[in-house]
Amino acid sequence: MPEDKVYVTSVPRAEWAQITFERVLGGVKILSDKGLALRAGHRGAQGELVAPEHECQQTWTLEYVGPIETTE
Repeated sequence: MPEDKVYVTSVPRAEWAQITFERVLGGVKILSDKGLALRAGHRGAQGELVAPEHECQQTWTLEYVGPIETTE
């Protein structure tokens, strides 16, 4: 969806990039506006931007967290 956004912390404004999501087997690939793919070596590892390849470390499964219901 065009209005979906991903937020990260501790990234200097000069390093911000627009990203796109490409559907791949098992999830999505997150690509920067410079054509680089977000990759993590293992679960919980810091992500890094690298040249896109056919690697499972570049495939992400995104979980939707819906609105939290309140009892006011």
